[in-house]
Amino acid sequence: MKAGIVIALIAAVPPTLAAVLGYVASIRSIRRSVGATPGMPLARALERLDAKVDRLIEGQAAVRERLARLEGIATTENKERSA
Repeated sequence: MKAGIVIALIAAVPPTLAAVLGYVASIRSIRRSVGATPGMPLARALERLDAKVDRLIEGQAAVRERLARLEGIATTENKERSA
């Protein structure tokens, strides 16, 4: 019976260790994303997040404009070839 218990303990160690390491990594990631200071006010963290979202939206708008311009050029070229 002791061999079964030892085998069960050996089998349980890797998933348990993985869960603990995952928890530690997620806590570290959250701290890094909020900022270096652990006492940062939530309002300031939200302002930083809002600024990042705004930059992403501006970048997406630029990509959409470029895509529309390229599609317009391709459409014009296709019409000229057809004529």
